Amino acid sequence: MQMRIKFNGKETVIEGPCTVAELLEAREINEHMVSVQHNGTILRREDYQRAVVREGDDIKVLHFMGGGSGSA
Repeated sequence: MQMRIKFNGKETVIEGPCTVAELLEAREINEHMVSVQHNGTILRREDYQRAVVREGDDIKVLHFMGGGSGSA
């Protein structure tokens, strides 16, 4: 079943309902390299398998970026 969600600020159509883990996998996002906010709540990684994404939900994914400490 197709449903509309907001994904990183953009209206998006996905197959669902699904879990956050399934959504990340479908979008080829490594769940160990991101932090996820689901309807305003930051999820613990262990909750990605339990958190169900439904019609109208707001998902924000923050990718971790590596970097060094540069001298200014």
